[in-house]
This record gives sequence, C-alpha cells and structure tokens, in this order.
Amino acid sequence: MSANQSVLAHRFEDLEQQRETETMGMWLFLATEILIFGAIFTGYTIYRVRYPRNFEAGSAKLNVLIGAINNIVLLSSSLTMALSAHAARVGRQKMLLASLTLTLVLGAASLV
Repeated sequence: MSANQSVLAHRFEDLEQQRETETMGMWLFLATEILIFGAIFTGYTIYRVRYPRNFEAGSAKLNVLIGAINNIVLLSSSLTMALSAHAARVGRQKMLLASLTLTLVLGAASLV
C-alpha cells in the first residue's frame, strides 16, 4: 500500500474525489455560518432601528471592561483550539492535551 492510499478514506474512489468532497463540505459549512450570522445581525439591526431608546438605555448599563475581558478569553480559546489542531497534525500528544484542556478552561470561563 502506498503512502497516498493510506490517507484515502474507504468511501472515496481516489484522493481527488476525497479532496473535492472536503472542499465542498467546507464551503457548505461556511454558507450555513453566513446564513446564521446574517439572520442574527439582521434581527439585531431591525430591533435597533425600531427600538432606539431601549438600546440606548441598555448600552448605558454595559460594562466595557467585562466585555473586553470576555472577548480576550474567547479569542484566546480560539487560539488554543488552533494550537490543538496543529498538535494533533504533528503528533505532539502532550501539547494536544494541554491545548485542549486550556481550551476547555477558557470556554468555561467565557460562560461564567
């Protein structure tokens, strides 16, 4: 068995078909993300335009420091997840475990 055949999943005829399917899957995922976030931002915009006083009153109660800290925590958890994926690809199991654990901790902190 050659090196190329060892990465070919059993349900595909060749590596080209597998690559095309993976690419299509990624584009489909991105399209669904656009639809979901598009709906969220459209709803937000509609309510912001229809109820400007309520949004003004609500924004006066926001804590910028807590919002900034939460954004930093979320971005850091994204970084640690990317590091986990890299560690898995290069076979560094200790780094993978540490990165996944840190991702879990940061995700929980974000929820708190």
